[in-house]
Amino acid sequence: MARRSKKSGHKRSGFLFMILILLVLGLVLFIYKENFNVLIDTGLYKGKNIFSQNNESNQADPINPLQKFIKSFEKEQQAAEPQEEEKNNSDSPPEQNDKKVVVLNQQEEHKPVPTQQKPKIQEPETKNSADTKTSPPPQKQQIPTQSPKEKTAQQRISKKIYFSKLDQNDHIQLVESYRSVSKEIPLTESIQQLLQGPNSNEENHQFLTNIPNGTQLLSISIKNKIAYLNFSHDFEKNHYGKESTINQLKQIVYTATEYNNINAVQFLIDGKIKTYLGGEGVFIDKPLSRKDFS
Repeated sequence: MARRSKKSGHKRSGFLFMILILLVLGLVLFIYKENFNVLIDTGLYKGKNIFSQNNESNQADPINPLQKFIKSFEKEQQAAEPQEEEKNNSDSPPEQNDKKVVVLNQQEEHKPVPTQQKPKIQEPETKNSADTKTSPPPQKQQIPTQSPKEKTAQQRISKKIYFSKLDQNDHIQLVESYRSVSKEIPLTESIQQLLQGPNSNEENHQFLTNIPNGTQLLSISIKNKIAYLNFSHDFEKNHYGKESTINQLKQIVYTATEYNNINAVQFLIDGKIKTYLGGEGVFIDKPLSRKDFS
C-alpha cells in the first residue's frame, strides 16, 4: 500500500509539473504572441513553401532535386531584387526629380512654337452726339499776325522833301512836302522821290521843281556828316538862270539835311567834283549846307 501511494504521489507530482510547464509555455506564448506570429508568417511559412516546393520537385523530377532547389531560390532572389530597387528609388527623391526634369524638357522640345499673331486694331466706336457730352476744344491763343502791307508800313517812315513855288512877286521859294521812305535806305529814297518831281496833288498846289528832267542819282556815301551825292550829267542842264540853279541845289541840300547825321552835301557829276554849276557859275567845289543859302 505504501508503494502504491508513493507511485501515485509521483504520478500526481509529475502531472502537476507537466501542467505547470504547459501553463508557463502558454503564458510565454501569450506574452510573445506577436513575435511568434511574425516568425510563423515569415520564416516558418517560407520554410513550408520551400519544403513543399522541394517535395513537388522531388516528385516531378526525382533525378535532380538539388538543382530545382537552387533554381527556386534564385527566382525568389530575383523577385526580391526589384522590390529592393523600388524601395531605394522611393528613398531617393532627387533622382526622380531629375527624371521628371528630363521628361519635362523632352515635352518642351516637342511643343510647337507659337506663331506671332498680328494685333487686332479695334476701331473706336462711334457714339451718337446726343449720348455723349463733347467737351469744347481748347481755345488757341491767337497770335497777332501782320499783313505784308502792315509790315512794310512799319518798316517805312515819313520824311520831308523840298520843292519850289512862285510867290506873288514871282520869286522862287522852297515848300516842303512828305514822302514815305524805307528805314533801311531813307536818304536814297528821299533823293530819288525828289528827282521824280511833284505828284498831281502837289502840282494842283503849284508845286514845281528846278532839278532838270532825266537827272539820275548814281551813288551816295556819307562821311563825317557830309553826304557825297553823285548825279548824272543831266544835272547840269538847267537853262533857267542863276536863281533856278541856286534853288536846284537848295532843294537837294535841304532834303538831305533833314537827317541828323548829315550837315552838308558835296555834289559830284559823273563821279567828279565840278568847280561851278550853270552858265552863271554857282560854285559847287566844296560841301554846301543850309547856311550857304541864307
